Amino acid sequence: MANRNNKKNGLKIYNVNEFRDLISEILSSEGFKEGKLKLTDITINNEDVKSTLSELINIALESQKLLTHYDVNTLLIHRITTFKPLDFFKSENLQKVRTLSKQPPIVHLLILLHKERLTPHQISWLKIGIYLAIVMKALGRISYYKDIIVRFKMPLIRKTAVYTWLYDEFPTISVEKDLSFINLISYFAELIKRIEPPADSKDPDKGKKQKVNQVLKLSLYLELISGNRHAREITKEINKVEEDEKEEKDKEPKDKLHKPKNIAIYQKSDKGFRADVPSYFNPSLVKFQPYDMENNLQGFSKVFFSSIAYQDQYKNGKPIDINEFFDTLGKPIHKNLAYQDKLYAQSQLLQLKELDVQQLNISLREIALITSPTVLSEISYKEIFSVFVRDAKLHEPIREDTIELKKSCASVCLLSMLSASRVEAFTSKAFLKDLGIFNVSPRKATIIFFLGITRPKRSYDSNIHENEFDKVEIPLPHKLPNYLLSLEEMPNLTQIQDYLSNVREELGLVYLSNWRIESSLQVVLSSYILTADSHTSEIICRISSGEAPAMFYSSHENLDLVNCYRDAMIWLNQDNLLNLDYLWNTKNFSTGSQFALKIEFVKATLAQLRKWVMGSSNQLQLFNSFSIYTWIIFCVLTGIRPNNKISDIQNIDLEMGWLMIDDKPNRSVKSHRLVPLGKIVIEYLHIYKRFLSDFRHQNIANEFIRHKIENILFGTSSGTSENHQLLNLITETFEKISSIKRGQVWEMMKPILDLTPYWTRHFVRTQLEKRKIPMPLINAIIGHERFMQEALGEFSSLSKSDIKDQAIIFDDIARDLNIYETKDFEKQILNKLREIDLCN
Repeated sequence: MANRNNKKNGLKIYNVNEFRDLISEILSSEGFKEGKLKLTDITINNEDVKSTLSELINIALESQKLLTHYDVNTLLIHRITTFKPLDFFKSENLQKVRTLSKQPPIVHLLILLHKERLTPHQISWLKIGIYLAIVMKALGRISYYKDIIVRFKMPLIRKTAVYTWLYDEFPTISVEKDLSFINLISYFAELIKRIEPPADSKDPDKGKKQKVNQVLKLSLYLELISGNRHAREITKEINKVEEDEKEEKDKEPKDKLHKPKNIAIYQKSDKGFRADVPSYFNPSLVKFQPYDMENNLQGFSKVFFSSIAYQDQYKNGKPIDINEFFDTLGKPIHKNLAYQDKLYAQSQLLQLKELDVQQLNISLREIALITSPTVLSEISYKEIFSVFVRDAKLHEPIREDTIELKKSCASVCLLSMLSASRVEAFTSKAFLKDLGIFNVSPRKATIIFFLGITRPKRSYDSNIHENEFDKVEIPLPHKLPNYLLSLEEMPNLTQIQDYLSNVREELGLVYLSNWRIESSLQVVLSSYILTADSHTSEIICRISSGEAPAMFYSSHENLDLVNCYRDAMIWLNQDNLLNLDYLWNTKNFSTGSQFALKIEFVKATLAQLRKWVMGSSNQLQLFNSFSIYTWIIFCVLTGIRPNNKISDIQNIDLEMGWLMIDDKPNRSVKSHRLVPLGKIVIEYLHIYKRFLSDFRHQNIANEFIRHKIENILFGTSSGTSENHQLLNLITETFEKISSIKRGQVWEMMKPILDLTPYWTRHFVRTQLEKRKIPMPLINAIIGHERFMQEALGEFSSLSKSDIKDQAIIFDDIARDLNIYETKDFEKQILNKLREIDLCN
């Protein structure tokens, strides 16, 4: 029979070779080629690709013949209504295809042909859908191509009336039936007139509209492929249908979104602390850009939960240390302030991103590649800095109102860039005058801020403490804030946005938002300045402690921080438009954690502890004092949080030199990390085990002691969880052997050092920094990694060997502390045990 849809009507008839080239290109571009299928471990070889390609070519040719009514006969009808499964798509392979939507789109319908039990009618229309999608891809209409796949897929995977009805209404496939494009379009037009709402629909009007739109879209796609009407006219009608669908979707209740799994985790911690980190809310940006998720001006707050139980918020009647509190914070929950509905607000896009997009975004943020969509390129930062300095005209008088507005907007942007402050905050003078961050005088201006670290009882002593203050002081060009303070009225956000639009056009930038200006200093410091790293950039840019807990462990010379900042200014000031002389007249002082003790003092303290241990008058005192000493050594040579029950036997591998630690014990979800054990700490733990063995032999007649120590050394009885700790204390009445608690260590060490044992963690972190260990490795060992950047996690670039190689650093610390020689100490402690009685 003659072809009723010829080239005159715009319909392209493809031959075998054309289909082969077209489908081959589609499969290759979508990842269906030799290798592995997405999200599965199914291996695809060349024969699998060839058989799939051949099957798709046959389907396309048969469907093309049917829809052009060319040579329609009984054999063609038989072929199109039947399907022989391919060897590649066997049941064992299909079991591994867990997520259909993650597979190459063109393969979706082919998978359904294998997975679903379909009638001949459904098989034939599914094949027609494959043909229509292939032709639409050839026309270059990618979104329509994917939508066709969805239209033919949904009735088979969604068993609801609003979808399943469509296949039932498709015309029957037969020799007598004329299914040419023109007749099909007419058939769909008549079908639209008689569509009824789904029988079980709670909203009949909405259900009917959904069904109408499904058919209307298919009809328009057929018209576009057939070429009977102008493509532009058809595209307008399709866009109108899509806008209608979007309006209906926007009306849907927001609670249909699924709550992310990690929300439930935090809600279980009702007895723990909750810390809300406020986020700036910009209604104008929220109105126009509600899903610009990388822009933190979009009204998002972060909620952190602490692992410290509510009843433990006060210790001995006193509040807990703020540095200890922030160190226990878990992963943040992001909340969208633009929405009142709690479920929807907490299920915003940052937590619903696809895994591959999330992984890419996180990795790019971490290393700040110039290809990252959230940051500008290297040259862009330098160019916008030059434009801001030029337009701010710091050394020229103001003459015209137009220049005045341009100058004031540029000054706001420049000061935001120099201080890592919010652009909109400068629309009010109060931010400059009253908040205490900026110290401005006629001839000098600085940023002064405090890290907020708890100060110990003992005042600063240069022989004991690493740091005199916990403040940071960064110089600024004094003319800049003084000029803004002299204005009668600060520029508003609209004026600043207009100015930025002009800068963007002038430089030919793709984007330039407030957030990219505010974050530029941190990006430049962490990515382009060799003297800085992520830790120093977080301090200089005043990142919140919830996101940068390492801030509480910092130990720096203020001048070193200023030098990093100065290097960033020199890097940005490529055109030498800004006079940087103000950066060379700065104060110097040590700043950071007051719990960071000098290594000479720690060395003397450990020597005193040894004398204290060797001065024990009986075996009970010796057991407890030596346990405390080993516990301190364990903390000093690992950097773990000095919490209770940190010496779980099953987590200490003395042969391989690993410690698997979860030192946030109150969290509902465990987050173990690996800490390398150096040679010295391993030797001390072996000494302690030999001490326990000798202690057992010395008191073999004491059944209580014998059973408890045997349980610790050999695990001979089930006991309680306390019995699985290596380091323990014995009560004076010999009624209990229990794991060491931090409060007990503090009390017993008060005559030597009246300081919370948390000093050990501060000491280790500062020592690792002083020894120039790469920041990602320090964060991995200490447990200060960024969210979803945990070592050995799915987004980590660190290996076990990278972490294990750092064990030698702890041995170097042991040498500097004079606790490296262990053989003589072992002889002394074991001889002492033999010389004294169990108790006086």
